[in-house]
Amino acid sequence: MKKQSCELRQLIEAAWDNVLFDNTYASARLAVPSRSTQIRVDPCRLEQVLRNLFENALGASTQPAQITVDWEDCEHAGYQWLHIFV
Repeated sequence: MKKQSCELRQLIEAAWDNVLFDNTYASARLAVPSRSTQIRVDPCRLEQVLRNLFENALGASTQPAQITVDWEDCEHAGYQWLHIFV
């Protein structure tokens, strides 16, 4: 795993663009906050997870679909976490 500092919104948009590249979901829309959040992750792995979530959500939605993504900082057992909602 190769963790690096990444901008979460950019990873979300990259995963979304890859899903739309298929053209099956060309009419779908993504709603994502405009705020900037830096995270330390393996960008390839997180992008794949997001892509899978988007594909599953779109597959279960009627067209045209709108997928909403949001996130919040949280703490659990003394560790900082990022909770991502799709």
